[in-house]
Amino acid sequence: MAKNSSLNTKPATLYKLMILYMLKLAGQPLTTAQLYDFMGDGQYADYFKVNSILNELMDTGLIASQTRRNTSHLMITDSGKDTIDMFPNEIPDDIKKEIRQYLTEKDYELRNEESIQTGIDRLDDGSYLAELTIKEAGSDLLNIRVALPSKTDAESVCINFEKKHGELYQYIMQELFKGEK
Repeated sequence: MAKNSSLNTKPATLYKLMILYMLKLAGQPLTTAQLYDFMGDGQYADYFKVNSILNELMDTGLIASQTRRNTSHLMITDSGKDTIDMFPNEIPDDIKKEIRQYLTEKDYELRNEESIQTGIDRLDDGSYLAELTIKEAGSDLLNIRVALPSKTDAESVCINFEKKHGELYQYIMQELFKGEK
């Protein structure tokens, strides 16, 4: 299933380096789905192979995983950066170009996914706290914390915030900047 490579690098090693390169170049965490999308659509490796490679990279400490709202976000560690820097010529230029092109084409989607964050915490009184955040350049642009009576309500608020965050942000800013006349 792997594309032909002119290098002597074993496919599994090449795939690991590709994932490290992609995570380093992205400059932000990527979801496992995004990595599967690139590797599968590029016909480099199937789901099971990518999953195995991701597990190996995590086990060796080259990437780390963080789960947000049932989605795994992967980021390259300092060891992963050091590793990819040791092998600058092991990934063929055409594959590097495909990775850059994928990240460029998906830039808005990737930034949007990373910039809109939601989370739910159970409070001591049995209610739930929904935390809704819009980030820009790594800093919180807007952070709203809402206490709700049930987990279902909190999940609903998070889902709606993810869908309508742009409209909500615009509305809040308009209301806050209205001057008394």
